[in-house]
Amino acid sequence: MLPYKVTEKYERLIEALNEAGTKADCGEVVLTKPVRSCFRSDDSPAFSFDCILYLKRWRWRGVSTKERINILVHAKERILRANQVILSSTVCVNYFTTLDDHLKLLQAFHYDYDPVQRDHPLFHMQVTDRCIALPTADSEELEVQMPGAGTSTVLRCARVPTCDMTLASVLLCLAADHVGGELFAEFVTKICELQKEMPQPNIDKLGQSLGAPVQNVRSSHWFQHML
Repeated sequence: MLPYKVTEKYERLIEALNEAGTKADCGEVVLTKPVRSCFRSDDSPAFSFDCILYLKRWRWRGVSTKERINILVHAKERILRANQVILSSTVCVNYFTTLDDHLKLLQAFHYDYDPVQRDHPLFHMQVTDRCIALPTADSEELEVQMPGAGTSTVLRCARVPTCDMTLASVLLCLAADHVGGELFAEFVTKICELQKEMPQPNIDKLGQSLGAPVQNVRSSHWFQHML
């Protein structure tokens, strides 16, 4: 089993986003099951983390209109048990609007980290037209009816290199878009502290290529200019 200090950090990460969203009157974070039960072990030396977050009717930062957005996040990460290194990570993000009590997909993309993939940037984003595959039980739990497959044409093989956009970094960017201000600054500080004991990818070769050893390349570095 992964140490509690690891699983606890995932719990506190999502709790922090929910707290920031609630305080900023953006919205709350709804889960289909407790964070701790999202960890699974098999016969391999790794653990899997599979979690769905629903940001229901979130307000855009600085927008005074009544327009709200629904955001579905599906995070899947593989974590090595021995040293808590992230082996792979995929975080899918879907943006929806509500039309006649049905969700309509506005935008879909996912962030990947998989050092085994050939000819792929180590961290990258892909735009897609695919909704997150939500099990029927989870759809009923969240009280959402997912739309059918997208009809728009996108270039799914176009991959944009990114910083480390594993789950904590993705949630940080969501908070930037929707929370903002002093509450976001507090959130950045809190997440930076949490990430010190969260699993992280192996970026040794990336650091060598940059010409200097680096501990991490998380999205929090891209917000330091405003703190």
